[in-house]
Amino acid sequence: MQTISLYILNLLAPCRCSCRYCFLCSESKRNGVPYACGEALVRRVHEALPALPLSYTGGYCYDYPELPRNIAFNRELGFQGAKFLQINGIALRDDDTLRAWLRKLHEAGAAHIDATFYGLPPTHDAFAGRPGDFAFLLRILRAAKELGYEAPCTFPITEENKPELAPLLALLESEGLTQFYGFLPDHRGRGAELEDIRLTQSSLEALPENVRKRVNLPRYKTEAEWLRAGLECPERRALRLVLTEESISHWESLAPAQIVAELEALDDACRAALPPIEALAGLYGDPQNERLYQARDLRWKWQSRWLRENNADIYDVTNEYTTGSVWS
Repeated sequence: MQTISLYILNLLAPCRCSCRYCFLCSESKRNGVPYACGEALVRRVHEALPALPLSYTGGYCYDYPELPRNIAFNRELGFQGAKFLQINGIALRDDDTLRAWLRKLHEAGAAHIDATFYGLPPTHDAFAGRPGDFAFLLRILRAAKELGYEAPCTFPITEENKPELAPLLALLESEGLTQFYGFLPDHRGRGAELEDIRLTQSSLEALPENVRKRVNLPRYKTEAEWLRAGLECPERRALRLVLTEESISHWESLAPAQIVAELEALDDACRAALPPIEALAGLYGDPQNERLYQARDLRWKWQSRWLRENNADIYDVTNEYTTGSVWS
């Protein structure tokens, strides 16, 4: 399998929301390492392996003191995502503090603010587990636009929130926002708990046109359609290294090529342990299922079920906050 990039994640900032179905398993605690330790490791890897696309990012959300430094550092690495900020889950701020924070990040090189809305204000706030979260996101976007940021908005689509999406877009448009992107939640993290409210083909077709046109429709098919078309085995991987207090000394002790080799070996072992995609489709594929997925969602769904049933001792392929990889 071809390694196309290395993503190094340092969990520096707790998420201040507690979303009912957190798609990425974010937590309300910090469990990374000092920022400078991670940056030194990343710089050493980059200097030794300059051809390997590399990024260094904090989590669980974009709200830690070294964020301006991190944006500038990732720009130095040539990481395009350095310009992008996902602002859900950051700490509440008054307008003056918020504007100063956004200005500092913009000066460091951030150019795009993304906010995810789950429905109209009451629904969104209940989903996010934080009263006033919808209004806070709007305050962020207003300030960001005044400072020159691009401000796209994303929204998940489920059977649960679909009646609110057209009025949601109308509300956001009344704020002068124009860029909207709808998506169906990934089958990973706690998003795997959404099966009962995952959108169906008939529900998608019944959505208002102004909602449906915001979705990249070709990437989604029903499970039945994917089974008829066949799923290809991925041939490329993005490696993911999550820094923790328990592991940092190990990674610091290795040469950069050894770090990559160890991550590739971990991923190779995972790939070897899992049955081929055709076998997983035979075991778990449901030719009557009209719910919609990306191809990778079905791989994750079937792989996770096989791992549970077989008590396999390999990393969770759907958890973005564990060392591993993403296949594409």
